Amino acid sequence: MNDAGAVWAAADLIVKVKEPIEPEWKYIRPGQIIFTYFHFAASEQLTRAHMASGAVCIAYETVELPSRELPLLTPMSEVAGRMAVQEGAKYLEKLYGGRGILLGGVPGVPPAKVVILGGGVVGVNAAKMAAGLGAYGVANMPGGVPITSTLALTNATLPYVLKLANKGYRRALKETQALFNGLNIIDGKVTHRKVAEAFGLEYHPAESIID
Repeated sequence: MNDAGAVWAAADLIVKVKEPIEPEWKYIRPGQIIFTYFHFAASEQLTRAHMASGAVCIAYETVELPSRELPLLTPMSEVAGRMAVQEGAKYLEKLYGGRGILLGGVPGVPPAKVVILGGGVVGVNAAKMAAGLGAYGVANMPGGVPITSTLALTNATLPYVLKLANKGYRRALKETQALFNGLNIIDGKVTHRKVAEAFGLEYHPAESIID
């Protein structure tokens, strides 16, 4: 299908990378499952539009394992950390306005020094990349390597997508706590406390809706 409206009309489950943009809102229908990065707390307009739609909104960024790991944020953080060092090395080159330093140095010339702030997934992967190149706050680095980012994210999300597709969202949410934690909005009700608090909306515990 080449028409966005036709895709939205035919699909009961929509899987995206980013939240539906405003021109897509008119296509969303009650009961439709949308599985993507939402970041609702950053936009009241986005939140209210999806409440009004009646859709089932499950956010990648709040899918959480019992260990507190966020498995659908991890691949993007890994890409961001590694990409940060790659970008930093590029901008050390004279061509890009840098000092003309090779990150890994050469025999007789010391390597560049790298400072990494933070030791989370992004920081650890930045350190690994820097070390691999011989040396020892990141923007939206994954967007710079879309094929790698897409494959990494697909590997992480596919098991959850299959659960939603094969079992239906109610059974999938009941049987998979990590996915249950990702539920943000359903039937016009906000089921994520921080999203509700961000805009003074009524909070509905998901347990009271998914029975």
